[in-house]
Amino acid sequence: GSWEEPNRFGGGLYTSSTAETIVGNSIVAENSDNRNPWNDDYGPDCYSSTPGRMISEGRNIIGIKSDLCDMTLQMTDLSGTGDTPLDPRLRWLEHRVHMPLPDSPAIDAGLPEPEIWFFFNYLCPTHDQNKVVRPVDGDGVGGAACDIGAAEYWVPNYIVQVDQTDELISGLTTDFGTVDQNSAAEKTLDFKNDGSSPILVTAIELTEGFELAEPFEETEIGPGQQKSFAVRVNTSSVGEHNGEMTITINGEKISQTLAARVQEAAIGTPEPSPTPEPSPTPESTPNPVGGLDKTIYLPMVTR
Repeated sequence: GSWEEPNRFGGGLYTSSTAETIVGNSIVAENSDNRNPWNDDYGPDCYSSTPGRMISEGRNIIGIKSDLCDMTLQMTDLSGTGDTPLDPRLRWLEHRVHMPLPDSPAIDAGLPEPEIWFFFNYLCPTHDQNKVVRPVDGDGVGGAACDIGAAEYWVPNYIVQVDQTDELISGLTTDFGTVDQNSAAEKTLDFKNDGSSPILVTAIELTEGFELAEPFEETEIGPGQQKSFAVRVNTSSVGEHNGEMTITINGEKISQTLAARVQEAAIGTPEPSPTPEPSPTPESTPNPVGGLDKTIYLPMVTR
């Protein structure tokens, strides 16, 4: 509904007299129909004009289930009222998905494992909207189970290191130092998965002045595995290079500041040629006759 169209009903789900809506393992909450709880037509999350046309398959969160929401709830459904709405405890919309907060009632409240249902529709797909493998034990109680909704809450258990030295933490700076123009200057970005579920690296974004040594491809890293990427400075231009690297892992983003200084390569002065040493003075050869020099006189004939 809206102020411009006051005769429209239902902000989340609306079922007409001829339609049938089946809902399972879903969150329908925090919607608005531009009415207040004292309005007779108030049904912000769920509105059905005909009884029996809205069916629950269980494991749903309905924020406000008013009398106008004719849905028979299952034992596994969670719901609130106009006076006490049920807060699903979700993050703000990021990257087209609302991630559960650590205290969300959706965590591990879905199906215990992925299930195929009704013409290959999934009540709990094998991967969530962020391509995280389901299920994940999000609350640490009773083993892994799917979360209600499109996104699976997961406890990060990975390490991202630069050159295997310091852990990559948002807000810190990786400094490449001073490098010569047109030289090779790169650092290795290492991802280590120390958890029990795969992690998915969906993006490594670099601002101008920095680049990946190889084209990036979406990468899944299994438990106990490691994957490395080489990040390098574009050394074709001289000057200060300040940028940022943003990494997306399982839908979460972490950022790192990058810095480098590119200088002109030094041109060395040629070393002077060494001064040639003077040739040694040849020694006189001793006369073999008695060891003395002899002067020989020849007769001269004059005419």
